[in-house]
Amino acid sequence: MDSLDGPDNSEACYIFVPSSSEPLSRSAKRRKIDGHRSVSTSAEPFLPELFDGREDKELAKYRYRMYSDLWAAQEKKLQDVLIEANAETIDHVCEFLDDQTHGVVQDQITAGFITAGLATSSSGSTISSISERYQADSSTSIISILPSKCPNLKTALKSIIQSITSSGPEDADDEDVTGPSSKFPRLLNYDLQILHDMVTQKSLKRIIIHFQESEAFDSLVLSDLIDALSCWLDRIPFVLVFEIATSVELFQEKLSRRALRLLRATVFEAKSSTQILDLLFRCATSPDKSRFLWLGPNSSKLLLDRQTEHIQSARGFVTAMQNPLSALICGVDEVSLSEDHIKAIRGLPSFKRYINDLMDEEEHAKASNLLKDDKFLIDNLEARLQETRSSLNGMFYALEVLRIVYSLVSSKTNLTWSTLYVKAMSGDLVESTAIRELSLSVKKLPSDTMIKLLEALVYIPTLDLRDALSKLGNLLAKQSSSRPLRTEHDTSDSTLQTTVIAQRVTLSKSKSALSVQDAAYSKIVNSVDLTLREFLTRNIVFPRELIFNEVLVFDPKSSCRDVLGPSPRQAVEHALSMPHDYLACECCEGGNGLQPTQPATALMYQLFIESGALINVADMWTAFQAIVAPEGYEEDADGEALQLNHQALFFRSFAELKYLGLVRSSRKKADHVMKVRWKGL
Repeated sequence: MDSLDGPDNSEACYIFVPSSSEPLSRSAKRRKIDGHRSVSTSAEPFLPELFDGREDKELAKYRYRMYSDLWAAQEKKLQDVLIEANAETIDHVCEFLDDQTHGVVQDQITAGFITAGLATSSSGSTISSISERYQADSSTSIISILPSKCPNLKTALKSIIQSITSSGPEDADDEDVTGPSSKFPRLLNYDLQILHDMVTQKSLKRIIIHFQESEAFDSLVLSDLIDALSCWLDRIPFVLVFEIATSVELFQEKLSRRALRLLRATVFEAKSSTQILDLLFRCATSPDKSRFLWLGPNSSKLLLDRQTEHIQSARGFVTAMQNPLSALICGVDEVSLSEDHIKAIRGLPSFKRYINDLMDEEEHAKASNLLKDDKFLIDNLEARLQETRSSLNGMFYALEVLRIVYSLVSSKTNLTWSTLYVKAMSGDLVESTAIRELSLSVKKLPSDTMIKLLEALVYIPTLDLRDALSKLGNLLAKQSSSRPLRTEHDTSDSTLQTTVIAQRVTLSKSKSALSVQDAAYSKIVNSVDLTLREFLTRNIVFPRELIFNEVLVFDPKSSCRDVLGPSPRQAVEHALSMPHDYLACECCEGGNGLQPTQPATALMYQLFIESGALINVADMWTAFQAIVAPEGYEEDADGEALQLNHQALFFRSFAELKYLGLVRSSRKKADHVMKVRWKGL
């Protein structure tokens, strides 16, 4: 590389021009395309080959194509859940924004407080949905500002003005379009007169300013900004929308009293991140005819704990659920299984238990054929997979019944779908008292609650409650009073009697006599209770006891945590400490020390590890130069250019260490930097 000639080469940065490369032509202009990106069907960069690389490449590509097709359908369902999760709240907010009474109401700015939770507030999904509603409305301008763009009042006003004046439809060729601000007299870039002129020219009815991560704004800056906007309220129709992660009371404490008096606020409560997470998890694991893979208890708990502990967005949870599928789950007829697949199937623990059961049942011929005849094994594989799939679907229908009953029966115990799912996949529901407790609760339900329960459960497959619903409906239609019917198991109307015999006090409970309608209702309730208990007992199973459950349930004991909950810092530290593990090069293979063939950033990191808390940059440069520079390079003709090249690598590597957050500038000494992170700590 050739350096630029010049008398002054004491600058802190050098520019190098590649001597062997030709001048680069200007790249073609990038056009805007459809935001929906199709999933690539190439398997090489995504799926590793199984069986230590012995898997056929075509089979690996087939697995990836199958994954792409199945995940595309699943992702669409999850995205629909995200859209519908806060659809009701979005409708209320849009009705609030459409209200034509915005403007001067006792010199107050119309504001909306959306309590969306931390994950939803930081993701900005609410304002994105609102913006889509007003995309075709030319009389409305919507912008979103972040705390990082508003360190002070002038910068906040400048950011708002630039966002509003630059927003608008772009032309088809994506050429530079002169903004509206160029048509107005030259003003300071934080002068709200620019917005006033724009409102007059475009006849804007409202300017909606959305404050994302509202709690992170500086309280003084936010109060001054509200005060400044209120001064222009008679000329500019401002509407403020705050997304609040904590509570309205805590957010009000951030604002000054004057700022609070200037706001005419309406509170909207969106669904919490926990509720949205449960809806997403329910969509991803609920019974479905097209479902071919289920998450096991370990992977499910890891995903849910990761989401709870790190408070990531709901869309991040959707991304974390993508996993490549097994080649067996779409049917053995569509793919030719190799000999390695056959060996893997016969090595499954569930298959070994199945063989032992056949031996106990004295079906020796069938067990022998499954172990010796590959064709016989493949012929029986699809039928056994279908049985396991049906059992899993039946268990999840039972979980849906438990969820519905608990939501209507018990006000204290409102189990979420994710909690029930993890318990069921772990086998905790098989021997639990959940069915007995549910039965006792159902027997005591009054008729008004029972009719709601039957209407919710009537759509569950293989659970026949239509006859009970019809009988209860006819019974309630004949009832003359508005009092709900009660069962014989209801103890709310029982009375306590005290009897004294021979100076002994005896306490006893007595029930009031049941009416004819109550007795008929009791028969219906007993029938419903029997049907529910039989359904739950039949469908709640332990997944690990099902044949070939390892094929359909994703729950690996090894590498599951590394895949679903990776540690990026540990991976980065390992890559910088031993780069040959990732580069697989011969020049530094097996080398654990400092070698000149290693990447410059890796060398700098290893020197950084050996340094103290305060690092002298000059000493670091001397050590770096001693490693990378060949012996006697000062005497060569290109020695100066080589040193400049090494110095550029040194500066770039130091900048990368600073970008990784390993070092920062020191206030004590200008030529020193401070170590911020230590390896492994």
